[in-house]
Amino acid sequence: MSGYYEEPAPRWFNESKNHSMTISITSVVALIEGLQEMGCTTNLNISELFQLEKAQTQFNKALQALEAGQYMSLEQATKYEQLAENTIKAAQHLQHCIEAVESIDAKEINVVDTKGVQRKLVKTAGAYRTQWSETWQRSDQGGTRNRDDGGGGAFSRALRKANEDAQRRRIKRMKETTTHLKRHSKGLGERLEKAGQIRAKWQTIHDHRNLQTLRQERAATGEARLKERGFSTKRVVDNKNEIVITARRRG
Repeated sequence: MSGYYEEPAPRWFNESKNHSMTISITSVVALIEGLQEMGCTTNLNISELFQLEKAQTQFNKALQALEAGQYMSLEQATKYEQLAENTIKAAQHLQHCIEAVESIDAKEINVVDTKGVQRKLVKTAGAYRTQWSETWQRSDQGGTRNRDDGGGGAFSRALRKANEDAQRRRIKRMKETTTHLKRHSKGLGERLEKAGQIRAKWQTIHDHRNLQTLRQERAATGEARLKERGFSTKRVVDNKNEIVITARRRG
């Protein structure tokens, strides 16, 4: 007796699993840079980063102006003192901006990836975590099909790599910025003090010249008035300290 046996059709069951991946950071700004390099957009508008770049430019310009400054006259010395003050203020502002960027934080970051999928990064224990769900079908005979994670796995792996690269670059840039600031800020206080001393010396010279000019003008005015009244005059003392004039009536 012969027969025909037909395998029963498999029955399929839907299954799912939640996944997550930790994204370690030292800087939120670097994480955002990594996302941007992937072509993603976020809900964060980091104005502090623009302020930092602006402060760096202002400090460099102030430093260049100070290096080009001269103090060979009262006017130059006064300007040099102001340049030193401006550079100190620019250095202080840059330091403030560095600290502001380093302290940027966000509990959640909403992201839209290159496929238009909305994702969320949630901060937990000092790091960010991506989460996604994976679905598939499993048969009673052991087979699987229709696996789909919505691209969450590929996105998370790409973000981890982009973030690691961006974090290293930002650490290097911030270290260079801080080193540059410290190196060029050193001695600014001494330069300001020196500028003040030089300006004070030029001010003394300037005041002395003005006094001499005023003394000569007054002496000349007195001599002119005496001559108008019929006196002849003679300067018996004429130095930087005093002018003594004698007068004798003519005729």
